[in-house]
Amino acid sequence: MNYNTEYGLSYYYGILANAWSRATGVSLRCRLIVLKSDGSKVTEVDVNPTQTGTSATSVSGLSRYASGTLYAYRNYVSSEKSQIMLYTQGLQLNSGYKLAVQFYPASGSTVVDIWSGAAYTYYTSTPSTSGYTWTRGTDDMTVSDESTYVNGIPIGAYSTKSHVTDYQNTSHNLGYTEGEIAYFSSYATADQSPTGLAYPWICAPGATVVSAVNHYDTSGDYSYLNGNSDEHGFYRVNTDKSNPYGSMEGTSMATPVAAGIVALWLQAAQSVGKQLTVNDVKEIMRETAISDSYTTGARRTHFGNGKIDALAGIRYILGEVVDKPRINVTSDALDFGEVPAGTTAVQTITVTGVNLEGDIELALDGTENFTLSKTTVGQAAAEGEGATVTVAFKPTAKIAATYNATITLTTEGANTITVALTGKGAYVPPALTATPQQVSFDPVTVGGSATQTFTLAGTNLVDNVTLTLNDEAGVFALSDMAVSQADAAAGKGVAVTFAPMANETYTATVQLATTDGQPITVTLTGTGSHNAPAMLSADPARVKHTAFRADWNDDTPDANIDSYTLEVTYVPPLQLLEEADFSSLEAYSSWFSGLRDASSRYSTYLPSGWTCTSPLYIDDGLVIVGKTVVTKTYSLPTGFDKISVVVSAKRSSKSSRNRTVSLQVSTSGSGQSQTQNMDTNEAEYTYVLPATSNEKITFTGTNYPGMTSVKVYAGDVTQAGSRRLIAASETGDSLSRLITGITDKYYTVNGLTAGGTFTYRVKALYTNASESLWSNAEQVTLAQEPDAPEYLQGDVNGDDVVDINDVNILLNIILGYDNADNYDGRAYILGNSTIDVADVNTLINIILTE
Repeated sequence: MNYNTEYGLSYYYGILANAWSRATGVSLRCRLIVLKSDGSKVTEVDVNPTQTGTSATSVSGLSRYASGTLYAYRNYVSSEKSQIMLYTQGLQLNSGYKLAVQFYPASGSTVVDIWSGAAYTYYTSTPSTSGYTWTRGTDDMTVSDESTYVNGIPIGAYSTKSHVTDYQNTSHNLGYTEGEIAYFSSYATADQSPTGLAYPWICAPGATVVSAVNHYDTSGDYSYLNGNSDEHGFYRVNTDKSNPYGSMEGTSMATPVAAGIVALWLQAAQSVGKQLTVNDVKEIMRETAISDSYTTGARRTHFGNGKIDALAGIRYILGEVVDKPRINVTSDALDFGEVPAGTTAVQTITVTGVNLEGDIELALDGTENFTLSKTTVGQAAAEGEGATVTVAFKPTAKIAATYNATITLTTEGANTITVALTGKGAYVPPALTATPQQVSFDPVTVGGSATQTFTLAGTNLVDNVTLTLNDEAGVFALSDMAVSQADAAAGKGVAVTFAPMANETYTATVQLATTDGQPITVTLTGTGSHNAPAMLSADPARVKHTAFRADWNDDTPDANIDSYTLEVTYVPPLQLLEEADFSSLEAYSSWFSGLRDASSRYSTYLPSGWTCTSPLYIDDGLVIVGKTVVTKTYSLPTGFDKISVVVSAKRSSKSSRNRTVSLQVSTSGSGQSQTQNMDTNEAEYTYVLPATSNEKITFTGTNYPGMTSVKVYAGDVTQAGSRRLIAASETGDSLSRLITGITDKYYTVNGLTAGGTFTYRVKALYTNASESLWSNAEQVTLAQEPDAPEYLQGDVNGDDVVDINDVNILLNIILGYDNADNYDGRAYILGNSTIDVADVNTLINIILTE
């Protein structure tokens, strides 16, 4: 709230403010803020009286800006509600300052009601204050108790002058809007006033009124001698000291004006033989009140029934005019604030009428950015519930601009009413979005293609959207290179096609741009891949005692192939290291009743070399692992790096029903383990673990799993016959071979272990230095007996083709890089026991002759 100090009314006596919390149990706090006339904050003082009742706390901290004394009371009146009262004795603010007060709850929340008992004070709900944040209040109840007298007619004041010229011919701006309610005119809505009535009843001129003043007053504030006072807002307007006139303001001016008008009405009534009661006068005021844009506007409640009309009242009394037409509208101004260009905001007004003689016409004067839903309101509708008129505001400018217009409401015999319209166009630049903003493709086979879509959308567009593809490799394509404004506004799907040309990862971008908009970028990524070669089963006709031919297919274009790498690995047979069967322990079921520890006799029940850690239980053909059981040490044959343990097991009858029963198997060399949960029914559980050359197996039980048999294998029982391939060196040996640089889609491998079983697979190396995945693995078992030499003369490698590859093998044998024994006698071109240059020459002649 803000205390009035204008026009020198800065002396305060009595109750400055009396604040009450509406809620009970909420403690109030108080803060005083000293403001300059421009609203800037100078200082603030916390006022929190600690004494209660009639004991006061003196307020300090205002001496630089005010004189006099200010006291604060807490809970002056005993009540469940909290109260703070500020009481002053001669408080005077220095020139240029005004005082604001903030009341607030120390905790929680409550509505605060504030009264004042000091002369010349009033409150505003939102003081103009810079540097301080206020909680907006209301002044819906601002009348004093005198106005609520039962037979009284409370009068409000409105302005009839904005300027006054004094006797020195100096014009003074009073700061009023002619026709508007005066700032000091108090009022109360019916739901806030103590009597349940709205105040005032009617308004009369009170700011400013020029009237005769007492020429005998030579020393007071309103002396005709001293009367040219900016401090008090009183100006003498003539030079005649015997009959001086001056300007004054206040409801103290409006009330005499109303009283004079009522005196005229009483005289008019007497002339026609009538005697008016208070209620008669109030009825005449209401029925003949002036209705204009101020009385029907935003502050219509301040005016009561309107503005008093002296002549209309007399005519009403004399019976000349019963009523005159009147237009009412719910607001005299609509402010639409900032509205984005191209969008529409709407507000409404309600138009009503009294005693109309025709329809109400609405005319819009101003910019075309405002439109009305109605230009005529019918008489019946207006005099009934009224008509709602929608006002639409649509700014069109691309730059920020302010728009103004006026609605004029007219009807025959009534005062013209206006509604001011204002709004600002807030320019919103075009905006583009792409969903998703990154398009990623799963690997796509080289030579093939794949398509995905992103959605382009735009708002506030003024032009089409262009799409620019930045793709150095040329592997991406777009379905659209431009999207219309309308399609973008609705959302347009843009298809992206990816067609890789090589086995590599590609990146590209699509830039989306439109006039005045910020460009955005969509990132495209994709990887080209070749299908791995497909290994074929070995042709039995090409499988020999120590050699076989590997063949494969590949759909990759030859131009992209650099070479192939063939891997051949010997597959040793799976070996059973130990088998333990505990079914014979069924005979001990009668001996064992309950879970008794049998670990002291474990050698009776476990295989030789096995040990256990207490407890160990035997029951009905089961070895029940209470803690741990450890096997003997197993020596793995060469070529094995895994060990498999196959356990037939189940939950024992001694296991708790609602608990998990599990068996863990671990190897000592690798330190790794696997755990599996046991079912009620017996089943096989397979554990495959890394192993070293010497291994022990440890069984660890949880909640009593029971084993009926155990098998231990060297190797991986889950992949028997297709063991994981291990890459060998390039030269290899009779057990494994890695051949690189193959340019055909077949290769004959020689010098392998006679009659052995081998797996083999191939991968492609591409011209861009990338490579494919390994093909599928095939398995071949070589012939168990040597075959009679059946080959073409010169076909050293046995691939049924005599070519330069055979010459290279002979040269490697002569130079010592290879061994003739690897080729089943085919390297002896001349049939003797040596290989030399003569064999090479003969082979070259064979090739040239053929």
